[in-house]
Amino acid sequence: MVHGDKNLSFIGVSFVVGFIAISGWKSWYVVTLTSSSANLEAKTSVVIPSSKLIYSYNHVIQGFSASLTPAELEALKSTPGYVSSIKDRSVKVDTTHSFKFLGLNSNTDGMTDVPLRWRGECESGTQFNSSMCNKELIGARFSNKGVVAHNPNVTISMTSPRDTVGHGTHTSTTATGNYVKDAFYFGCAMGTARGMALGARVAMYRALCVDVLSMSFGLHELELYEDPIAIATFAAIEKNIFTLPNGTPWVLTVAAGTMDRDFGATLSLGNKDTVDGVALFPGNFSSSQFPIVFMDACDEMSVLKKLGQKIVVCQDPGGEGSLSDHIFDFFNPSPFPAIFLEQKDGDSVVDYIKSNSDPKASIDFKITSLGTKPSPVVAISSSRGPSRSCPSVLKPAIMASGDLVLAAWPPNVGVARLNEDLVFSNFNLISATYPDWSLAAIRSALMSTSNTIDNTGSPIRDMGANLRPARPLAMGAGHINPNKALHPGLMYDVTVEDYVNLLCALKFTAQQIKIITKSSPNNCSNPSLDLNYPSFIAYFNDKNAKSSSRTPDKLVFMAKNEKKNFNLSIERPSQTAEAVSFGHLTWEVIGGKHVVKSPIVATSYSLET
Repeated sequence: MVHGDKNLSFIGVSFVVGFIAISGWKSWYVVTLTSSSANLEAKTSVVIPSSKLIYSYNHVIQGFSASLTPAELEALKSTPGYVSSIKDRSVKVDTTHSFKFLGLNSNTDGMTDVPLRWRGECESGTQFNSSMCNKELIGARFSNKGVVAHNPNVTISMTSPRDTVGHGTHTSTTATGNYVKDAFYFGCAMGTARGMALGARVAMYRALCVDVLSMSFGLHELELYEDPIAIATFAAIEKNIFTLPNGTPWVLTVAAGTMDRDFGATLSLGNKDTVDGVALFPGNFSSSQFPIVFMDACDEMSVLKKLGQKIVVCQDPGGEGSLSDHIFDFFNPSPFPAIFLEQKDGDSVVDYIKSNSDPKASIDFKITSLGTKPSPVVAISSSRGPSRSCPSVLKPAIMASGDLVLAAWPPNVGVARLNEDLVFSNFNLISATYPDWSLAAIRSALMSTSNTIDNTGSPIRDMGANLRPARPLAMGAGHINPNKALHPGLMYDVTVEDYVNLLCALKFTAQQIKIITKSSPNNCSNPSLDLNYPSFIAYFNDKNAKSSSRTPDKLVFMAKNEKKNFNLSIERPSQTAEAVSFGHLTWEVIGGKHVVKSPIVATSYSLET
């Protein structure tokens, strides 16, 4: 989003400006801004406000953010050391049973002292001070100067790290929250809640020197060199910091899946028949029987208001469908009790109403069912691949539980995506067990050991594809299995130089690569789209093929950490009409102790779209 102040005679836009590394950088930025403004004022009649610098940066980039006019920005571009500038934009903000569903145990030790290497801080503000940090919450900062620079008259309800919208509380407790007995959501999901990685520490930065960055927000349809999140996360992986936003080739992109738990309600008819449906009504509701009527699409509000205390059955105006077609209605808050039924169950209820002179029914809410099948299923709300910013790297990478996960929420805030935070927690578990593993090795372990079979023994299904078997473009390598990931057998490792070679192969210019990496590439002498990644995607025209082969078909390792190479070839038979085909490449240790599985996608869709 471009911010402009309508009360001024010019448009002031917030930019992040990058420079080459400069000694005494912060003072130099202030002098540079002052000099650029003075030069511009001397050449024009524009009067420029004196306050420009918003933040300065020294780790992810060498640079600063400032409120600039287009003319000021152009003047700044001629300054020695200038690299790039990015406009300020809005980002999109992307439990009691989930840890059991993932197969994790309930053992934990007490929290140890904060590591000496920690260099963060707890920033005081409204209803928050540094004494509120502890051995688990070890850092808390907030950043709102950019908002104030855009709108000096804005009212900020809480000038502190304290959460006022719920998202930060929800996601952080999913990842690392301690035990809370008798937790529930208005009677649903009752039990003892806990996060996935007990013993992990949290540093919260309210915007929304760490080991893991979990950022549940993103920017869409930007080139990598224009995406500040892509640039920031590249700097993170250079420092061996695990990152979890979406789309970019060096981060782990996570699809959202369901768990084997449903929240429902039962409709009991006057003839003693019962019908089960899904419901998340938080209030109390009488179990007494009420008259029940059928009102077709229920689109006449004047008629509905005259019904009084009755149970009203409404038909989906879009025709027949399954509950998955109405999943967004299910999550939307409702001021009245409601239950969602499958089409066949709804038909039986309508038949009962039409065949009785005085039909009645009652509804029982707050029913939690465990062991539901099939599970997991790719959620209808989950984003699908490929990535537009880098389609040559298969996205998503993996799937984790992202629907109906119970987590903490501020009492004064009145739904967050949790799948990334579950994966973040599992990264912590593996990293603590094998501290010498690289980020790419841990990613490989998570992906190559993931599950592709659900709890019915069938392939995992996709709610967004009418429950057909899920493709890698929907679920990635499969559903995360943290216990198997601790013993992957083989791993695909990636270096920073490999990512640079990928950027070269994407035909980025030296200047564009420099924006991302903060250094110029080595003449792009070894460009390659074939990132050493534990999944494969290939694009073809109609004359190419879609069968696969590998050479060699056996790898012999003589020592730990030994590396071996293999070639994977994909060809397409002429009779194949499918636009997208998929399969798997599997390496199995003799004796079956380890199975290393990677998805393969072959498509005739254009790499440019």
